[in-house]
Amino acid sequence: MTFDESKCLTLNVFAPRWKSNEFPKGLPVLIYIHGGGFEIGYSSYFNDYSLSGTIPLRDIVVVTVNYRLGPLGFLTTGYELAKGNYGLWDQTLALKWVQEHIASFGGDPNNVTISGESAGGISVDMLALSPHSNKLFHRFYAMSGTSNCTFAFRTNRDESHVFEVFAKHHGYTGTDSHSLLDWYQAQDAEVFKKTGEVERDFSGFLFFVPNFDGDFFPKPIEQLRKEAPKLDALITVAEYEGLGMMMNPLCKYPDSLKNLKSFISDAFGPNVTNNCEEVQRKLLEAYTRDFLGDYMFNSCALNTAKSCKNNGAQVYLASFDYFNAETDENPALGVQLPFKAATHGSDHAYVFGDAVVGLFHPNDEELKVMEMMGSFVANFVKYGQVFKSKREKFRREVETLLFAPT
Repeated sequence: MTFDESKCLTLNVFAPRWKSNEFPKGLPVLIYIHGGGFEIGYSSYFNDYSLSGTIPLRDIVVVTVNYRLGPLGFLTTGYELAKGNYGLWDQTLALKWVQEHIASFGGDPNNVTISGESAGGISVDMLALSPHSNKLFHRFYAMSGTSNCTFAFRTNRDESHVFEVFAKHHGYTGTDSHSLLDWYQAQDAEVFKKTGEVERDFSGFLFFVPNFDGDFFPKPIEQLRKEAPKLDALITVAEYEGLGMMMNPLCKYPDSLKNLKSFISDAFGPNVTNNCEEVQRKLLEAYTRDFLGDYMFNSCALNTAKSCKNNGAQVYLASFDYFNAETDENPALGVQLPFKAATHGSDHAYVFGDAVVGLFHPNDEELKVMEMMGSFVANFVKYGQVFKSKREKFRREVETLLFAPT
């Protein structure tokens, strides 16, 4: 399949053909924003057939959106010339489209949930913070990523430095913002994929990410959270988030231990801490197994949940711990894992019926897990709560115990 980058701002609507007596004003709406580190990805991560057989069958209209990535979506010079965050503005435009048009597809614009995994999860939390977007939906479901993920959110000064480092590696020789912008506008999009060879002097393993621009984010994050609507939040992680990231195709090396060392080095560079080499050594010793998950996703999810709760929102915080014992492969990334456990993206297939990269052929037990996860998500989208009743809560708690890893 060939994608026309100049026409990438599209969305897809998966709408049930029937009416619902429970929702006479229109069906609840779930908007999904794909992940990919703000550098790769597209809405077609979903297999249309697989998706159609999951959430839409529960009387929910599903919308998947595309947005600009890499420099096309996040180029900033750190000043008025190019502020960045265009990908977030694209997502906001999609939310506005839903408000204006989703009723034509049987959806209710007054009952909209946004969701996403990884960079998509980070995005939905950012959309919940910004006054430009946070009144265009009513709750959010962040899967393995929130705005507290520091590897994917920089100051405008730090992010503009990243863009300068990347450009200079690829031949840029200018010294001012205008020439830097001109250089990026003159490049073929293929150049923007060549990040692996660039020597970094900054923290974070991603290059092109959102920045605190003073525009999409006009105030400090905690202040924005206080002033934002009190949106219901479902925030989830997987049991061993860092396990999958060690094998992530965006990583520098095929060797998982080298990737772990690289992540620690990226996270705690000289612009973050003094004695960075000593700090990195101690972290490698202490967190050989759990550091990545804690640093990248777990602590971020916890901090976001606390922030939402402290500011008056209803919050669900959950960990997806199920893993099919019959396989060694992570269905989200299509890679072999060093040990069997749920990791980054493992829950995706059990909610939407399709893996991100690998194949997903659920067995009977996995189909039961899909039914359970689909019920959790559908209840949240429809009612703002994971359990529709106390009776269902008890039944689901029993099922969860049955599927818990041993």
